[in-house]
Amino acid sequence: MDKKHPGQIVSLQTEIGNRLKRLRMDKGLTQKGLAARVKGGVDYTYIGKIERGKQLPSLKVLLCISETLSVPVDYFFRDEPETIVYVNGSAELGFLLQDEGQGPAQGPETPAAE
Repeated sequence: MDKKHPGQIVSLQTEIGNRLKRLRMDKGLTQKGLAARVKGGVDYTYIGKIERGKQLPSLKVLLCISETLSVPVDYFFRDEPETIVYVNGSAELGFLLQDEGQGPAQGPETPAAE
């Protein structure tokens, strides 16, 4: 949902832009810094247009950006983005599963110490 216009669905290009900006900032990169790292090269003004929802990137460009940011390209298209967890400088998706009010899943259970 768009915070400025409650009840309205956020467009795909706006959502891609929001997620790109969040990932870029989490990595501590400027738009220029990200643009310089993207394979094949893109201009930093293009990154800014994507983040502001003014430009819908091609799939090719989005693949290059997702590789640069170490996230799967489908991160930009999911209904609910997972939490991004950085492990040794690399981004990994952390899946938070809910069990009917029991809170997030903690992963495989370990046997209790006797």
